[in-house]
Amino acid sequence: MKYLIISLILALMLKQNEAGKCETERNADDPKIYYLHVKSNIDNRYATTTVVSKIVNPANRSQEVFFNMNLPETAYIHSFIMKIDGVEYEAYIKEKEEAKKIYNEAVSSGHSAGHVAVSSRDSNQFKISVNVEKEGKVKFTLKYEELLERALSQYKHVINLNPGQTVQDLKVEVNIFRTIRNQKSICT
Repeated sequence: MKYLIISLILALMLKQNEAGKCETERNADDPKIYYLHVKSNIDNRYATTTVVSKIVNPANRSQEVFFNMNLPETAYIHSFIMKIDGVEYEAYIKEKEEAKKIYNEAVSSGHSAGHVAVSSRDSNQFKISVNVEKEGKVKFTLKYEELLERALSQYKHVINLNPGQTVQDLKVEVNIFRTIRNQKSICT
């Protein structure tokens, strides 16, 4: 019986000394990420990863907040949903100029809005900027999928996190399901 070895790498870019440095440079009115959960399910070398981030704007004015995620090279985005003031918005595609115009109009009127821009050179970088109303909250849910590639009889799954600040509720969960002769086993 041949066993497959699965390597998991969790790359947390935020080091302790950098976290302290970020917090001392932060303004009290800066947006705060208070919740960041990542759940990845790997089933027979196919990974489905869901990232949920919640951000609050503590200021008495609307301001732009950013959600950045470095995706694996072979991943593709399955869905992206923003929840602002209890209302969910699912992402859709518009022409570049039309999308930017809609976003700018919403920002200038003080409303919450989001704009995603991806260049082909940095296609694994998912970035969105959202204008959040004063004392408002926003929830981002990004779901992406990838087929894990085999190298030297191992599969590698990488999750990159770099929130740029200390997150009060940070959780990363990876579940591995594998089939061995018509039986399914679970590793967490």
